[in-house]
Amino acid sequence: MNKGEYKMKIITATAVALSLTIGNALADVKIKGSDYYEGKTVTIYVGAGASGGTGMYGQLVKNWIGKFIPGNPDIKVKHVSGGGGVRVGKQAVAGVIDSTEGLSIIMFPGSISLAGSAIPTEKSINYKPTDFPVVGSLLNEASVMAVDKNLGINNIKDLMGKPTVWASFGKTSSATVLPKMVAEFFDNIEVKIVRGYKGSGNAIKAIASGEVNALAVSMSTFSKKAKVVPQGLSYIAAVGDKSSIPVGVPDILDIVKPKYKKYFQFYADTSPLGRSFYVHKSTPAEYQKILTESFDRMLVDKDFLAFAKSKKLAVNPVSAKLSNQKLKDIENIDPDVFRLVELTYLKNISLD
Repeated sequence: MNKGEYKMKIITATAVALSLTIGNALADVKIKGSDYYEGKTVTIYVGAGASGGTGMYGQLVKNWIGKFIPGNPDIKVKHVSGGGGVRVGKQAVAGVIDSTEGLSIIMFPGSISLAGSAIPTEKSINYKPTDFPVVGSLLNEASVMAVDKNLGINNIKDLMGKPTVWASFGKTSSATVLPKMVAEFFDNIEVKIVRGYKGSGNAIKAIASGEVNALAVSMSTFSKKAKVVPQGLSYIAAVGDKSSIPVGVPDILDIVKPKYKKYFQFYADTSPLGRSFYVHKSTPAEYQKILTESFDRMLVDKDFLAFAKSKKLAVNPVSAKLSNQKLKDIENIDPDVFRLVELTYLKNISLD
C-alpha cells in the first residue's frame, strides 16, 4: 500500500466515523425533539375520581393537549384517587408511574393538595412539593365553602354553635383543610369531616341525599355540579384568587382575626396551583420543556378556550414559572405557618 492509498483509507475511515457520530447525534436530536412523541401515548394520571372538578379538567386536557405536543401523541387518562392526591404522588415516587420517558403527566386535586408534603412531621408522605414541577396551570381560583341551604346558614358567623358535617375525599384536599382551618381559627365552630368520597361530584351528591350538609371546593366545581342539590346551596365564605370569589361571598382574609390572617394567606397563595398539571422530577428536562411549551400553546388557542367556555369550564391560566415558584414558596414558608399545616392535617377535629 503506497502512502497516498494509506492517507485515503485514513480519510475514508475518519469520514465514516464522523458520519456515524453525526448520525447518532441526529438520532438523539430526533429522540429529544419534535418527532419524539409521534406514535407514542401520554397518560394523564388524575389523583381524583372522574365525577368531580379535577376529573373534568383532566378530561378537558386529555381531549386537547395532544394537538399541541409535537408528534401529536395519543392521550389517555387514568384515575388514581386516594388520600387527596397522596396516592398518585406516592406512585410517581415509587416508579409505579414511570416518568423517565416523558410520557406521564400528573394532576393533583386542588391547589392545597401538595402542601401536605411540606410538613416535616408528616412521615407518611415521601415527597415534597418541588419534586413535581408544573408544566401547565389552567386556573387560578378560590376555594368556596358551601352548606345545604335548608340549614339557614348564610355566613361563617352562622356556623357558630351549629355543628356541620363536611364531605371530603382526602386529608390533603381543600374539602378537609379549609373547614378544619375555619374550625381552628374562628370561635365556637365545630366541624365533622367525612372522608372517602370518590371526587367532588360524589361529595356534592352526598349533600343532596342528606348524608352530609357541607363541602369546600372550587367555584368551578360548584358551577358544574351544584344543580344536583335540589334544596340549593348557600355559599358562606371563600379564600384564594379574589377575582374568582363570587359577588356577595365574603373573603375569609377580610373577616378572620388579624393574628390568624397569615394562615389563610398561605392557603390563598396556593390558589395559582389549582387545576395544575405536573411531571415527576425524574422526567428528563427536555421532555419537561416540550410539555410546558405544549401547554403554553394550548392555553392561548382560541378554539381550546372557546370549547372550555362552551362546557362551562373556567380557564384562567397561570404561567408554569409562577406556579413552580409557588411550590418553592410552600417549602420555605415561615416556620410558624407550618403550625397551620400541623393543625389542619394532624390535629383531631372530629375527623372520621
